[in-house]
Amino acid sequence: MEEKHCSNCKKSFGCLADERGCWCEQHHLSAEKLQYLKENFDNCLCPDCLKKVEEGTGEVIPREI
Repeated sequence: MEEKHCSNCKKSFGCLADERGCWCEQHHLSAEKLQYLKENFDNCLCPDCLKKVEEGTGEVIPREI
């Protein structure tokens, strides 16, 4: 497991993105939401922020370009 920092809130979290069974695979994001993440964030989001994107709730602010 790799420790990462959320591209949105900067909180640290465990990432298994290079392995099957990562917690992020349980989130179901539309093609539009996935594209938004790719265009606006350099790295993964933590479970809380990814859930906000999935549900369309809360505030997820893209990086400054």
